[in-house]
Parts: sequence; C-alpha cells; structure tokens
Amino acid sequence: MKTNKKIVAAIFAAALALALMLSVTALTACGDPTVTGITLDTSAVKTTFSEGDAFDYTGLKVIASMSDETTAEVSLADCEVSLPDTFSVGEKSVTVTYGEFTATYTIEVIHKCTQSCPVCGKCINMECEDPVCADKCGDVEGYDTYTLEAEDYNVKLKDGARGVLITRRVIDDSGVPQEIKDRNTDIVYIGNFNASAGATIEYNIWSDKAAEATLLVSVCKRLSSAIFTQGVAVMVNNEMLERSSYVPATGTGVDTWADFIDVNLGCINLVEGMNNIKLMNISADFGYNFDCIKLKTDASLGWSESPDDAILPDTDTSGYDAVVNMAYSKDYVLAEIMPDEMQAYGKDFVAYKDHLGGASDVGETGRCIDGTKLNGQSIDFDFYMTAKGTVYINIYMAAPAGYTKDDFVANLDIALDGNAVSDDNIFINAKKGFAGRADDDGVKNPFVRVRIGANGTEYVDLAAGAHTLTFTGKGDNAPDFDVIAIRPWTLGQYYVYTELSVDASAAKKDYMEGDEFSSEGIVVTATKRDGSKETLEAGEYTVSEPDMDTMGEKTINIAFGKLSASYTITVSMNMEGYEQVIFEGENSNVELGPGDTGSMPNTSEVTHIGGLNGNVGATVTFRIDGGETGGTAVLFVSVCRRPSAITFSESMSVTVNGDPFETTAVVPGTATGADTWNEFEVVNLGSITLKPGENTIVFTVISSDIFKGFNFDKIILAVADDAGWTPAWYEAA
Repeated sequence: MKTNKKIVAAIFAAALALALMLSVTALTACGDPTVTGITLDTSAVKTTFSEGDAFDYTGLKVIASMSDETTAEVSLADCEVSLPDTFSVGEKSVTVTYGEFTATYTIEVIHKCTQSCPVCGKCINMECEDPVCADKCGDVEGYDTYTLEAEDYNVKLKDGARGVLITRRVIDDSGVPQEIKDRNTDIVYIGNFNASAGATIEYNIWSDKAAEATLLVSVCKRLSSAIFTQGVAVMVNNEMLERSSYVPATGTGVDTWADFIDVNLGCINLVEGMNNIKLMNISADFGYNFDCIKLKTDASLGWSESPDDAILPDTDTSGYDAVVNMAYSKDYVLAEIMPDEMQAYGKDFVAYKDHLGGASDVGETGRCIDGTKLNGQSIDFDFYMTAKGTVYINIYMAAPAGYTKDDFVANLDIALDGNAVSDDNIFINAKKGFAGRADDDGVKNPFVRVRIGANGTEYVDLAAGAHTLTFTGKGDNAPDFDVIAIRPWTLGQYYVYTELSVDASAAKKDYMEGDEFSSEGIVVTATKRDGSKETLEAGEYTVSEPDMDTMGEKTINIAFGKLSASYTITVSMNMEGYEQVIFEGENSNVELGPGDTGSMPNTSEVTHIGGLNGNVGATVTFRIDGGETGGTAVLFVSVCRRPSAITFSESMSVTVNGDPFETTAVVPGTATGADTWNEFEVVNLGSITLKPGENTIVFTVISSDIFKGFNFDKIILAVADDAGWTPAWYEAA
C-alpha cells in the first residue's frame, strides 16, 4: 500500500502539539509555590532604645507566607528596613518591605539621662521632669542643705573677681529714691566674674567627718546653654571635677545677669576637717555672675571647728526687718525703722535733701518715729545675720538744738539681744550736732548718726542668726529716728583677737643638724579687742615644724586663727669629729683684687674686708696648703648681714683651683630690717676637695647691686679628724 507522506506529516505535527500542551499543563500543576504575604518575628529584636541610640534590628526574622500554605524565612538582605527617629522620645514604627509585601513592628524610644553624676549615677539635671530622671543626685533622706553665700566673710576672691553688688533692703520705701528702690533685693552676688579668666572664688569649709556631699552652684542664665565646667574649673581639695552639668539658657535670647539658677555638679567627697572648694573662670569669652554654692550632706559643716562659726542650714529669713549679708564693707543693709509702728509713733515730715534713705528733693515727704511719743514704750527692730561677723550699727536721729549725749541716754534706752547698751558704747557723730526735730518744716541738717558698739568701741561682734535691737523711751525728750544701717566692718571678718605675740626667751633656740625641735618654753599671748590679754595653752595654737637636717636660721611660725607670730632658731653644723681651721681675711696670705679698699678694724675689734659692696670684679683669694695628701673639707664663709636674706651666689662667685664651685647657701637677713655691716654670719657653702700642695679659693664680686653685697670677715675649713691631714696657709718656696 502506498502511504501519503503529507497526511502522515500532518498527523505527526498534531500529535506533537498535543503532547507539548499536555506537558505544559502538567508542569504548571506541579511547580514551586508563590509568596502571598510576610510576617515578622521580633522575639529576638531590640525594641527599646534610649534617646540618640543607633537603631539596630539584629535578630529580626521575616517570614514569607506561600501559596501552598507553607512558610519560609526570607533573607534580610532581600528586604528593606526603614530607619526610625531615635532622637525623640515616643513609640516609633519600623516598616519591613519584601517585594510588593510590607509588615511593621513598633519600638519605643525612652528618655536618656545625658547629665548624670559619675559617682552615684543619678540625674543632675535639675530641670528634667522625665520619670527616668526622677531620682536626683542629692535627694537623700537625712541630708541637710547648707547654703554658702559667696559674700560670706570666709570666702576669698582672687585675681579679677572684682567685688559684689551692694544690697540695700528697704522695708518701707516711702520717700526713698528710685535708685534705692531698684536695688531692693535680697541677692548679693559676685559680678565681673564673667570673662575674667583666672578670677577665682575659694571656699574653706570645715566638716565634722569624712562624707559624701552633693555640690550645687548658683549662677546667672545666659542667652545660650553651656556645660558649666567648660567655662569654670571646679576643684575640690585640689581634685578637678569634670561634669556634664548644663546651665540652661534664658530662652529669651537675652542675658539675665540677676536671674540665678542652681546647677547640680553631682557628688563630691569631703574629708574630715578643712575642705577647699575653688571655682576659677577659665574663659576670656564666657562666664557668669555668681551667687552661692549649696552642699547637701549628712555631715555638719562650718567655717571652722568652733561651734560659733557653724554655718546654718537654709533658714527662712522672711519676716525680719533686715537681712544682713556679711559682705564687703561697701555692702550694707538700709532699712526704715519699724514701718508697722509708724501709725502709733510716727509722723510725716518734709525730708532733708541728703537724708540717708530720704527724699531726692526738698519738699518730698519722709517719715520717722516721734521720740516724744515713746515715753514708756518699746519698739523692736529684728534683723538676721547670714554669718557671724563684726558690724557697725548706725541709727540716724534728730533732736532739739543743743541736745547732748547726756540728754540722749537720759531719755532713751537701747538694748541689743536683751542686753543693755552702756553709755560708753553709744557714739554720736562728732561732726554733726542735733539741730531740731523732724517736723512739718523738716530738719536743718541731716539726721545725726548714732552708733551702737561694744567694749568701748564703735563696732560690735555678732553671731550668725537672729538679733533684736530694742528702743525704749523713758522720758518726753527722746530723739526722732528714721533709718538703721548695718554695715559689715573690714570685709565682714570676725576678730575676737587683734594681735598674737610669742615670748621665746625660755625656749631652746640653738640646735645642731639632726637635733629634734621643741617649742617647750614658749609663751604665746593673744590680745583681745578690748585690750585684755590671754595666755594660750599648748594645743590652742599651731607651731610650724622646721627642717632640722640643714643648717641655717629657721623661722618658727605660731598660728592662732587668723593671727600669727614667729621667732627664730639657728641650726648649726654638727662639728663633732671635726676640726675647724680659720683663715682670717686680713691675713697677709690673702690677696685682694682690683677695687678693694682693704682691711679695716671696727668698734667690735672684728677686722674685715670692706669695699666689696657692689664692686664688680673685686676678688678675695685664699691660698691653702693641702699637705701631702689633700682631702675633703666643709667650706664656711663669714660675711655681714643685710636687711633681707640673700643667696650668697647672687653676690659672689666661688672657684676652687680654678673650677667653679656651686652653692645654694643663703645669708640670713637682720632681725631689724637694717644693714648691720659689722654683724657677721657664718654660712655653710658646702664641701670642697683640696689637692696636695697649693690650693686657691677665690671669691669674686659679680653683682653691681649695692643691696646684694657684703663685708667679708673670714673663711673656715671644717676637717674630719680621720682625714689624715691638716690644712694651713700655703707658703711659697
């Protein structure tokens, strides 16, 4: 049978097409599943971050849901992960993208304390209210807060800190010039600390035990915030503090020099006894006005170990007629007397133009207490001292013309803290006289100043805390009075004693090297302000320890509080085992170089070389025989004393056999501060080595300064007995 090739080919093609179609259908039904969505596994992922932390999604797993209802983990490399803002607090959403599918999870950014105490770890940012920072450094149960004002009497200002703002607190300001009203503030602070590089404020604080304390500083706000210790170096017992404490900005873009804020510097360690806290401005471009420091601690603090010097914890001083900050002598409290008593005892009058605290122009109304209404009545004036100190208490009064001190004390009693002020402690300004009471016509002269003192002086010592000045009328002719001014005296420093002296006549004053020093036998006397004297017991004062291992005149310092006295001892070379050989300057073996005027005797029969003073190039040459062996000796020189101590090498150079000889010896000054050309001092220049035979020791004047020269007496060589030789004058063959 003959086959039709075209029909066969067509059938084969159709069969092949059908087979291919069936193959594709079969492959489609049996292929890989497809992704239908993604989910996130965050069980191992960090979801809580602190402000500013870098975002991290390590541990995140992305799970793909497949079309066959299975799941598969997707590589993070094939995904995109959004970056949340970790610089702001709150919940943040993180989006993960895989192909056309997305999923999200949430992280939380919490507040991070950027200002923490490096000691206790607690927050030192006083303004932060975030719960994370609720536990503040210094907020410890049992801690007291001690406020140490920068104007207190024991605070030292140095190198550019140029004073404090005057505080005048006026209780009743009727008739008071606007200038004084504008300064009606309780804050006294140190100005000019700003941009005054090197300016320092130094506190010396006594603690009854070693303790931890939190230190705060009160400074003004500036237009921008700054880290405090980048502008002001803080040292506690000479240890530098580096703290992240910010001084916040004003927020207004303007400096507020009198707007003070407490800045927490964190924990510090106080030692038992005296502690030093120093603040130094280190910026010539930036800085602050400065008010006070505060210490929070469970220790008891004070200016010194004396209970009278104790610093009081923060005290409410409201309700006092005046608060006296113990500042500089220019700072004082000015207060109208008893404004609440004016209705009962006061009167209005035409104030004198220059009346302290009165009107700025004649004709304006002032007010005062009418002394004629006080008979049998008492008025109290309460004031508060921020630290103990010495003050002038001035009361400004007016009385009839011709009024005397006798009239004054016959009609008015004054008491301070319940103690009557004696007539001897009432001082009336000698330059002014009472010239009429204050009435509708005013007074012809300013009110006369009456000063209240103690111990026959015009000033009075007062403890820290509350005080009361009481006026009691006891006749119909008491003065009218208006203003009290309380002015700290001599920088507000407290002096019970004015002078310290020491009698060392019964004490040992001559020692040898290595001896033990003893102050036994000295009598130390302190003079009080009233002129009485008190002999102090050993232990009440301190005695310095001299260096007993070197020769020379030593000053022994006696200290008692802020007072000091001194006496001198002499430590000589221990010559035991030594032989001294003296070579007089006037001997014929001594050669005098150019310009010397030669030897001359004096009234004490000491013959010495004069004319060396300021005579540059003048020489004195000694020729010493070292014998057959030579040897070592200690070289002493005897020269006159000058008003103050002089290093020997500032005046003369020394050579031994042509070689320079270095010495650090000091010639002590006279006790009188005057030249004593004929009073000679033996000074140890040090050890020298002599060769056998001839040796030359030459002294040459090198200073033209007549205040650094000497008259010259002799030299001494101290030779040990076992040296095996004895030096003598060298005689030429």
